Amino acid sequence: MKVTSEERTSKYIFLKKQQDLIIRNIEKKASEVVGVFSENVEPLQIIRYKKGQSFSTHHDAGTLNIDTGHIELVYPRRIATLFVYLNDLPCGQGHTEFP
Repeated sequence: MKVTSEERTSKYIFLKKQQDLIIRNIEKKASEVVGVFSENVEPLQIIRYKKGQSFSTHHDAGTLNIDTGHIELVYPRRIATLFVYLNDLPCGQGHTEFP
């Protein structure tokens, strides 16, 4: 099944939870940083952006109601997001903004 999104033009893949020792160690470290059990860490996601690709402003907690300006929450709620950048782009490129 192919999912098309106007918000996301990048390519991504979710890794299977605890699929190997490396993934288990990353999940364990993330759980320690955030202060939750490793079972509560979402599957890791790897994203690749080519020139011109993006993931525009969106709400991970749910859907924004344009009329009211409120977010309709979805469960389970995400309490934290950790980013690891694997690039060496000039300052101002390849970054995340929180408007």
